[in-house]
Parts: sequence; C-alpha cells; structure tokens
Amino acid sequence: MNKRIMSVFCIFVLIFCFSTFVFAENEDIGPSEPPTVSEDVDLDIGNSYDGIENDAVNDAEIIADPDVVLAPESDLFSNWYCSIEDNGNSIYLTGKQYSFYTCDQMKMTIILQKWNGTSWVDFTSFIYFGYNTSYMIEGRTFSLFDPGYYYRLRTIHYAKKGSQTQTVESVSPFIFMD
Repeated sequence: MNKRIMSVFCIFVLIFCFSTFVFAENEDIGPSEPPTVSEDVDLDIGNSYDGIENDAVNDAEIIADPDVVLAPESDLFSNWYCSIEDNGNSIYLTGKQYSFYTCDQMKMTIILQKWNGTSWVDFTSFIYFGYNTSYMIEGRTFSLFDPGYYYRLRTIHYAKKGSQTQTVESVSPFIFMD
C-alpha cells in the first residue's frame, strides 16, 4: 500500500514539476495600435492633409494657396483629403475635393475603417455625388461605432470632365474611440 501511495505521489510531483502555468490578470486588452499613415499607405495614391482641422482652414484659401495645390494642371483635381474627428459619443467624418475645372460629375466615397488588430477593415461607407461643380465638401456625424477600437477614413475621390476622368484616394490619421 505504501508503494502505491508513494508511486502516485511521485507521478503527481513529476507532473507538477514539468507543467507550465500561465497566470493572467483580468484586464481588457484591445486591439494593438495600427501603423501610422506613412507606414500603412502608398503616398502616391493621394493627398491626405494630416492635422487639418475642419474649422482651422478656410476652403477658399485651400483653392487659392499655391503651396497646397499638389497635382499638375493636366489632372482634374487640384487637391483632395479627408479627416476624422472624435466628438465624444460620435465621430465626425469629412471629405473634401477641389478641381481646377467645373466638372460634369464628381463623386466622393467616404469609407470608415476599423482596425481589427492586424488590418483595416471597412466598417461603413457613404457615397456623395455632385454635378457641374468644381468642388465637393461633405461632412457627416456617425454614432453607431464599436467603442474600444481605432478608426480612420479612406476616401475615394472621382471627377469627370468630358471624356477625362481622374480617381484619387486619401487616408486620414486614425483615432481611438472609447
């Protein structure tokens, strides 16, 4: 009987000694922080004016400022960008695009993206159209987001004048929504 108890005890000690224990605290771990815009985006696809606040820039100044106009005049767009702002219980989404010319048609697809920990996934999108115009400025408040994630905007800007078309993209910096 003693041999049997001793054998069970030895087996228990061996199992205990060679086992790995993992202790974890009970804390919510959200997704990892996404890469910055410059690490994540091919900057040749468009202009994203990081840090431009909605109220800080006069739209007429953007059109007239030669330092802001980055596209050659053979293109339709003179400039384009998008921005995202944390308004507490909502997100304010903005897309702006300006052309050198009055275009037959303009289209702006604003895509709200959510960081899932490894990549940006489309969360929702909004499409806006303009006709016989040289610019579009669209803004929208969105409150149906999942708290605890990073969000950014990716915007596809389109312009058509006669048979000439141009499509460019912009990407905003990301924000974390509680």
